[in-house]
Amino acid sequence: MAWWTWVAPFVLAFVAKVLSYHFFYYDGFFYVYGSYVVCLPLYFLWGPRVFPGQLLAEVLTSNIVGIREPDIIFLHGLANAVKPLLGYYLFIWLGGWKRKETIDRNLIFLFGTLLIATSIANYVLVGFRVGVGDVTAGQLLPRILKQTLRDCLWGYFVSYQVLNWLGPKLRPYNLSRWPPDIAKNPLE
Repeated sequence: MAWWTWVAPFVLAFVAKVLSYHFFYYDGFFYVYGSYVVCLPLYFLWGPRVFPGQLLAEVLTSNIVGIREPDIIFLHGLANAVKPLLGYYLFIWLGGWKRKETIDRNLIFLFGTLLIATSIANYVLVGFRVGVGDVTAGQLLPRILKQTLRDCLWGYFVSYQVLNWLGPKLRPYNLSRWPPDIAKNPLE
């Protein structure tokens, strides 16, 4: 893979989060969380090399949502960056790379990559928001459900479709690991 696949995730995640803050952030909630929507397909295209760039972008932009404590800024950025990475590894662990049938791959992506991973990560993220006082404890469960629904909808109807469209186009240039190669382990 090209060297710029290490740099591009930072630029894309940073720009996506700033744009989503300016256009889709109301009442303390991202209705489109741009860095997640952009970085999720990148993990399937380029693998875990996306993580450092996304983590840096998430940490540098944590202050725009009101998080100012240095230790919480890093943890908040880490939790945001781990969300698509966890989904990527869950997809591999659940055998999504071994499925020849598209419907099986879709279901593993929807339930493993999106539902399970975002439920876990959003619990941590909203917990941080409760800890810093942005969200009350009574809003914890509704907020987790709202964020998980948002991530699942945007992740499936945008990220997964972009992945299916872009992956085969980039594969001949050795810039994509998608669609999955049944005989090859993606972690190699």
